[in-house]
Amino acid sequence: MDQSLIVDLKHYKKKKRIGIGGFGQVSLIEKIRDSKLYVAKESHRPFNQDSDEGIFFREVMSLTKINNPAILTLHGISYRNFSNQPKPIIILDYMKDGSLVNLIGKAQSNPNYTKTKLYLIILGTALGMKYLHSLGIIHRDIKPENILLDDQFYPKIGDFGSSII
Repeated sequence: MDQSLIVDLKHYKKKKRIGIGGFGQVSLIEKIRDSKLYVAKESHRPFNQDSDEGIFFREVMSLTKINNPAILTLHGISYRNFSNQPKPIIILDYMKDGSLVNLIGKAQSNPNYTKTKLYLIILGTALGMKYLHSLGIIHRDIKPENILLDDQFYPKIGDFGSSII
């Protein structure tokens, strides 16, 4: 494991919980030094359970091999959570507009959503998947919940807990 990825959570503050997934809870966090926002995925269970360790390391190992604008960027990891419990945290890009599933539910009422934006989402996701496959990474859980959108509707593929290399 690349030691430069390990972060000290004292440099971040937890702002609010924004969701929950199979791995654990997802929180919006802020880097104290520059007020930049990130997402922290925190494990449900302590780090001593083998299946959770596998999911954690599979996601981290996949993300360390990736450098593509259509894939979430890994900004750091911590083996302990904000309460200093042995529950690992993965720090990733914060995508302001949430997931594609959020957009699908309110696409008709969103004046910024156009067929061009839909095309960008489809194309960006397809190019991201092509890039992953060129690295020998198979996502195995691509779905609207795992396609995240920024404020311009540019997609980023996330959730690599089920991926294989």
